[in-house]
Amino acid sequence: MKCDKCVSRCNNCHERLTSAEEPYLELQPIQIIPAPGWRAVFSGVDGAKDVHHPLVAWGLTEGGSVLPLAMIDPDGSATDPRDEGDFLRIEYVGHLTGATKP
Repeated sequence: MKCDKCVSRCNNCHERLTSAEEPYLELQPIQIIPAPGWRAVFSGVDGAKDVHHPLVAWGLTEGGSVLPLAMIDPDGSATDPRDEGDFLRIEYVGHLTGATKP
């Protein structure tokens, strides 16, 4: 269920709206800040362990929304991990050193 005043995500259902339903500028970060210690968590394939991708930054949009940005695509572009079908959550794990799981 989506509310009438959604911008980029509904505050009630947290569903991503289609590009036709939201302003183009709302999707484009105008400023970024580092996101050390934050990661996106995705469900593993066929019951495997969850997969983690560190966030590289938080993006502030012109509309005032804050987007998590992670490098998930092989082309190296930073994207909103919430747009991936197997996305579970964003979590803070503290400042990590190395590639070990906390």
